[in-house]
Amino acid sequence: PLGLLFNKDPNVLSVFYGMFFMVLISQPLNALGFTFDAIFKGLGEMKYLRNVLLGATIIGFIPVLYLSKYMEWGLIGIWAALLVWIAYRAVALLIKFRRKYMPLVENK
Repeated sequence: PLGLLFNKDPNVLSVFYGMFFMVLISQPLNALGFTFDAIFKGLGEMKYLRNVLLGATIIGFIPVLYLSKYMEWGLIGIWAALLVWIAYRAVALLIKFRRKYMPLVENK
């Protein structure tokens, strides 16, 4: 029903419904990643941000992208790779924040 607000073409709707939930899931993770990006930039943790970005790209995004090409997932595969990249960054930054900075807040 939601896709019909944008288009009536069955081909477009099938792509829309295949992608909608992946995009929906990515939004909170993306918000978390960008929020922690800003926090870590303010804290001067640029080396860690660089390393997380490289790790997310090399360990997460590129392998899933190649797998999606091999499995012929098309656009869904590209979004799956992007979702893995987003999740990797969000989780890595959350773990670093909880381990390094949360104890400082709890001790006050």
